[in-house]
Amino acid sequence: MIRPAKFSIPERDVERIDLLEYADGDTMIIGVKDLLKKYCDAHGLKLTAEKMGISKTTLFDYYMRDSVPLVLLSRLGIRVPDKVKLRTKRDTVVLPRWIKVDKDFLRLLGFYVAEGHFRKRKRSFYQVCFAVDKDIKAVERAITKTFGISPSRGDQSLTISSRLIYNLFERLGVGRNAKEKRVPSFVLSLPLEKVKYFLQGYFEGDGGIGKGSTPEVSCTSASKMLLKDIEFLLTRFGLVCSWHRDKRKMGTGKVAEFYKRKNRVLKWDCYKLRMYGQTAREFCEKIGFWWPEKNLKAKKIFQHHKFSSKRIRQKGSVIINPVRKVEITHSPQALYNFTVEDSHNAIVSGCTVYQCDGDEDCVMLLLDALLNFSRLFLPSKRGGTMDAPLIFSTRINPTEIDKEAHNMDVMERYPIEFYEATYRYASPVEMTKLMETVEHRLGSEAQYEGLKFSTATSDIASGPRSSRYKTLETMEDKISAQLGLARKIRAVDERDVAERVIEHHFIPDLKGNLRKFATQKFRCVSCNKIHRRVPLSGVCTRCGGKLVLTVTRGGVEKYLQIAMQVAEEYHASDYTKQRLNLTQRDIRSMFESDAHRQLSLADFL
Repeated sequence: MIRPAKFSIPERDVERIDLLEYADGDTMIIGVKDLLKKYCDAHGLKLTAEKMGISKTTLFDYYMRDSVPLVLLSRLGIRVPDKVKLRTKRDTVVLPRWIKVDKDFLRLLGFYVAEGHFRKRKRSFYQVCFAVDKDIKAVERAITKTFGISPSRGDQSLTISSRLIYNLFERLGVGRNAKEKRVPSFVLSLPLEKVKYFLQGYFEGDGGIGKGSTPEVSCTSASKMLLKDIEFLLTRFGLVCSWHRDKRKMGTGKVAEFYKRKNRVLKWDCYKLRMYGQTAREFCEKIGFWWPEKNLKAKKIFQHHKFSSKRIRQKGSVIINPVRKVEITHSPQALYNFTVEDSHNAIVSGCTVYQCDGDEDCVMLLLDALLNFSRLFLPSKRGGTMDAPLIFSTRINPTEIDKEAHNMDVMERYPIEFYEATYRYASPVEMTKLMETVEHRLGSEAQYEGLKFSTATSDIASGPRSSRYKTLETMEDKISAQLGLARKIRAVDERDVAERVIEHHFIPDLKGNLRKFATQKFRCVSCNKIHRRVPLSGVCTRCGGKLVLTVTRGGVEKYLQIAMQVAEEYHASDYTKQRLNLTQRDIRSMFESDAHRQLSLADFL
């Protein structure tokens, strides 16, 4: 298995974070008193209050307290200055608008990913908590320098009670609890001198250093995705890790006691990243830990250890790892495939993988045949099994596929002789020597590759999203557009098109509708019960309601008039006109009684 020894990606620095981007409907802005006074002087107190949707008394109260809701301020179109303060309704914590992305913030963020969680009770509290068992003052100082506030202390914890900071940690995507933890996306592309501080905070919480047969730096987490993020950051420094997984059980604490009373042991999957020997020393030199204790321990370990050659097999810019075991894991997660230009490979979870190109298309086509096919669906009439996938071939032989595909041309452009031959309506057989087709390549390697095409496309599904047949509302408009186009194209015989429309569309539709009318059912207008034939009582047998037809005369002869017009205008053959006349007579005989038809004087002439 091949892995990259180091990642080199475009770096994108983030110098500060705007807390306004994490504000909500209850955020208050402090320090805009002068801007609000200036606006009121220009537009008047009454108009300003009306525009904000509040009373003049409430506006005056906001002005005197110098604390205005962000939602109301935005209605005035006032731009929020950089040097304002922010707080939330029913919250006494005041924060600066801008948070510097410096070593204090990044160390704190990394430590949260290792030892933090956040929680809330709506309209009660919003808290971000840090579990700290040793140097609690270092974490407290980082919170004060970053946010300008003092957290509340517990026995082995620090808690920030602020809705804005809660919103910040939640929307950064750091995770609510251990299994949801992730590295914030913006950290992944930060410059290495800043990534170092984030990793210092994380390894201070979830990491450690020790020595068995060789020095080892490791970190442990219940979140596999978090460790994949950490591995990515470490690989940016050229530090290669090994993965380990085991089952851990909770043996101490209140949660463990709760399960012990129920005679149960709480177990979960735990993942570990390890760096050995020289890689562990490189970690301490390039990154290190946040607090002095682990750094001093690392220094003592490395002073008295004799390093041998690296365990890792490195060849150039890649690491070669032997595959010891292959496991098939069944997962409900979605599977994605993507294309990488030129190289056609990518780095996924620290490993080099190759895209499967058309394999997923083949699987989808195979599933279509397997899922949508059954002998119960096949028609019993002749030709019912013609296109059914009765046999699957594991290997495709081009000589055994349908002959129609052998006639497909594989040319990038057509010669001028081809276009000249179209003027004299040359036979396709005459063109076989001029045009290269699949048939010419059978039996050679060229039958599998280099099949060219004349018109390129960036998407196989590209093209018009909606046809004229859908946008034109009436059948008259659709037929008029179709035949109008046929008239404009010299290669098309509009008379033949008109006859085909009549013979293959209008007449079958008229006859089919007439047949449906003769065999139709009857519906009750009250209860919607369907009757196969009209009862002797003439009303619904369920509720006594009125019965109506399900197929009307208008639905039967809706295409008759337009078909007659097209036949006359485009000079259809006598045979086609006679077929239309016979169809018209059949329709009239169905709806009009010859015995009671009213006669006129013209009928006796």
